[in-house]
Amino acid sequence: MQVISNLLGLAVVGVVVERWWGSGLWIAFYTVGGVAGEIAGMAWKPIGAGSSVAVCGLLGCVAVSLLFWIRTPAARIGASLILTGGLLLTYAHDLHGPPILVSALVAAIILLCRGRGRERRA
Repeated sequence: MQVISNLLGLAVVGVVVERWWGSGLWIAFYTVGGVAGEIAGMAWKPIGAGSSVAVCGLLGCVAVSLLFWIRTPAARIGASLILTGGLLLTYAHDLHGPPILVSALVAAIILLCRGRGRERRA
């Protein structure tokens, strides 16, 4: 069941991230999320993480995309829920929180450095 939910999450969130950010940054966010989850795993639960933490990295990127590009009230609420979930998961020492927050931070830095905080990639 875990594999199916990971694949479903990857299919849904992964397609959105690839469409908005491109395949190069998609793999970067996936990798950043995976590494952040593994580091948290070594500190909190040395059993290991898995692909779900990498998918959470993509979710953090979606939150920043909603805040910077979509900017409707519903998008802001969705982004706030994702980021709040990341904070709460991190506070609870759940491995899925840090990838959301780290990838969101990386996405925000990329957008701010590019000066593209106001427009979405075509």
